[in-house]
Amino acid sequence: MERSTPPEWIKRSFDSFAAGQSSSPSGLSIVRQRAMEHFLATGLPAPGEEDWRYTNLNPVFSTPRSFMPEPAQSPSAINVLRSVEGLEAASSKCRLAFVDGHFAQDLSTVPVQEGISVLPLSKMLGDAGRFKQEIELLEAQLSANTELKESPLVSLSTAFLGEGVFIRAARDVRCAETIHIVYITTSGKQERFLTPKTFIQLEQGAYVQIVETHLGAGGSTLSMPLTEVTVGENAKADLYKLQLEDLQTNHIANILAHQSSNSVIRTHLFSFGGSTVRNEVRIKIDGPGCHTAINGLTVINGNQHVDNHTVLDHAKPNCESTENFKGIYGDSSKGVFCGTIIVEKDAQKTNAFQSNKTLLLSPNASIDAKPQLKIWADDVKCTHGATVGQMDDNALFYMRSRGISLVTAQHLLIHAFASDVISEVENKALRELLENQLMRKLKDLSGRSISALK
Repeated sequence: MERSTPPEWIKRSFDSFAAGQSSSPSGLSIVRQRAMEHFLATGLPAPGEEDWRYTNLNPVFSTPRSFMPEPAQSPSAINVLRSVEGLEAASSKCRLAFVDGHFAQDLSTVPVQEGISVLPLSKMLGDAGRFKQEIELLEAQLSANTELKESPLVSLSTAFLGEGVFIRAARDVRCAETIHIVYITTSGKQERFLTPKTFIQLEQGAYVQIVETHLGAGGSTLSMPLTEVTVGENAKADLYKLQLEDLQTNHIANILAHQSSNSVIRTHLFSFGGSTVRNEVRIKIDGPGCHTAINGLTVINGNQHVDNHTVLDHAKPNCESTENFKGIYGDSSKGVFCGTIIVEKDAQKTNAFQSNKTLLLSPNASIDAKPQLKIWADDVKCTHGATVGQMDDNALFYMRSRGISLVTAQHLLIHAFASDVISEVENKALRELLENQLMRKLKDLSGRSISALK
């Protein structure tokens, strides 16, 4: 399958960006250059490719864009932050904020804790002498686990390595605060291209809880976040990603994780915003005794398109993974779920469970679901399933016969459908924030998308 030719504006943007990175550590310059060469040689994924059958990126990349233009004034960013009920308060103790791709010191608060490094990349790279050890660790992480990074879109985001967050937890250190990373785009006339990075390294026995939130306020943006996670032996990471951007934002994200023995990683994806969204999660389970969980909730309407693509690669024995994705689609929105569980020949005693359930609120809404098992071991327990349905007429009738209005009854059923994913969120403030976002989205869904099914 012939891939699409990379747009010329990307090459021009990279040449300009690379020229401005002359003082960057040489190792990172090499990483950037090799990543761009790989992207240019490979090209954009074509719609006919199996992994991209339901998501066409050509329209997304057709508009020329400026890489990380100067941000708007902070008051605009503050308004965006405050537009999400509960986010400012929930993230007040530990927050790194970025506005239009640039670190916003005035919106950020990072407490000092021994054994925990939480640094904006611009600060690290701008003082290479002081942060020599952190830069060496970053270079090592970028060079490791290359099998997770074969996607040309991972290469494209890596090539524009400039801003984001580096987080490291030393051996047996538990981070005292939830780390909130907030990527904000403000309204503006420029067509923007952003590539925020989140690098996480946990040494043996460490623990962190990280919330990555993406917000937008009307500016035309192509955002390509890249999150890389290395979880050491007996370490544990709870990762939350909230996609709340406006309908002028296209969001193409990759989360890459590598687990060592007896480690735990729990990833939660919540997609409420954006125009065309692709969440790709690849986790290498590379040590015995690991536990891996991915939970996802998508609630969209209008012409929104959200594609969740996951790969869990069991490479070692005696591990367990669970995957639970739910989608709620109204109007003419479209969802895609492609979940792959790989069990390699040495990964005996693997337990892997995958579930994808969809609620369609409109005759024009749709979902393409493709659960997959690729198993080369014989002593395993693996299951997967996908269901698609509409509102339960009997339940609606029962509640309306008890005096509950149609809209309230619909909201109760939708909330019940989504609640088991939100209930997995242990952080109370974050759980309440998500409940508020769900209710806000339900108000959007209360019009023609649901009423069409009366």
